[in-house]
Amino acid sequence: MLDSLFKDLKFTVDISIKFRWLVATGVFMIPAVFGLLKMPVKALPIYITAIVIIFYNTFFSIILSKQRKPDKNTSSERKHAIYRNIGRAQIVLDYITLVLVLFFVGGLHTNFFFILLFHLTIGAIMLSTQFMYLMVMFTTISFFFISLLQLYNTIPHFDMYNNVITFKSITIETIGNALILASVVFVVSQLTFRIKSSNTKLLNTQNKLKSNLEQIRALELRKSKFMRYSAHQLRSPLATIISALNVIQKKMIPLDSDRAFNLATGAYDKGNELLNLVNDLLELSRIRENKKEIALVDDINPIPIIEDIIFSLNETVYAKKLTIKRNYILDGQKYSFALNYRYDEDFEKHKFNLPKDTIPHADPKHLKDAFYNLIENAIKYSYDNAEIILDFSFDNTNRVYVFRIQDFGIGIDPEYKNDIFFEFVRSPNAKDYKQEGTGLGLAIVKEILDAHNADIFVESEPGKGSIFTVVFHDYKGSRIAGLLTDFDV
Repeated sequence: MLDSLFKDLKFTVDISIKFRWLVATGVFMIPAVFGLLKMPVKALPIYITAIVIIFYNTFFSIILSKQRKPDKNTSSERKHAIYRNIGRAQIVLDYITLVLVLFFVGGLHTNFFFILLFHLTIGAIMLSTQFMYLMVMFTTISFFFISLLQLYNTIPHFDMYNNVITFKSITIETIGNALILASVVFVVSQLTFRIKSSNTKLLNTQNKLKSNLEQIRALELRKSKFMRYSAHQLRSPLATIISALNVIQKKMIPLDSDRAFNLATGAYDKGNELLNLVNDLLELSRIRENKKEIALVDDINPIPIIEDIIFSLNETVYAKKLTIKRNYILDGQKYSFALNYRYDEDFEKHKFNLPKDTIPHADPKHLKDAFYNLIENAIKYSYDNAEIILDFSFDNTNRVYVFRIQDFGIGIDPEYKNDIFFEFVRSPNAKDYKQEGTGLGLAIVKEILDAHNADIFVESEPGKGSIFTVVFHDYKGSRIAGLLTDFDV
């Protein structure tokens, strides 16, 4: 917006300087023109006035020529202020010289009064309305006092028609001229304001359209990448399955051999991988298409959901010899317990009588899917014999609920941290550590959390682990950004 205003102001000031050279030439020619018309005029003061115009116009030209040179130390706001001040100074000096010229060619009775109106119009376009009303006041008072000095013969009266001036005529003409000048300022200022408002709206609309176009292009690019990645992800397991079936179908190896069994097992595994990928794609598509229809009507107690998820992943926890610590913080009161791989525990006995605090306005199925993905990832990408810390905090006062899971595993490469919630994006170290994975899990999590009016944040360092924090806000309340709980673990 400032750049647009600066361009308009710069253009007007530059044009004014060029036009002023013509004005100076015209002022120089006034005595000659009056001479041809055999009209009386004082030539010397007019020549002096023209020289003054040339002098200050040259001064402004030198200043602006310096401003046109690239200067990293001068901000756009500073340049805008310089041009604005030069524009005001030009208007003031032009008015003073114009008043002098008009004084020498007839004063209030001059036929060149239209020049003052023209200059006033330019000023009303360039500068503020308040400033131009001050200039009208200055012009009116100047002509009034000059006319009074002429009336009392303090200064000579230059009148090409030899009109007799009286105090009454001076007063009437001064008031009339003031009304004309003020009317010009009002009309031009209103028109300028409307034009600038329209230009501003047009510029804002243009910027919005440009932004929308960029978003559409970004979406088209994501769509293209999505299709390409989907095809790639589907092609790899399909190629393995087709290759294995081709070998078996053509009986290139004995069907009862170990190699045939291994090929069939590999094809079966790839088929499952393909099925999981298709299921994830369908789930992601279903959530995006029906996000507004997700039933955020139930008040959900997340603790049993989290415990059921951990119980369903118990075998993996035991195989990797992990320890999962859970901390449930309910309005300041903390409940903690842990699952340790060293002994089999009955999870049911850990479901002690916790307060029945809930997340308001949630969908249990989708919420469980989101928690499952985050907990499964923490387990999947943890090193063996490591620890996982899971916290859930209820802040019923502010109606904010925080889920936080921390692992001490492989972490995420920094350049991928902001992209892991897009489809098929996996950090290279994740691919190296675990080959299996569709790259859609966190994209599904993000869509579910968006539908729940929740925010998700990630902190990670390669080789040291990751922290995923989810902040739920009351659906009917305000979003409280950045209100995360510091857990004592």
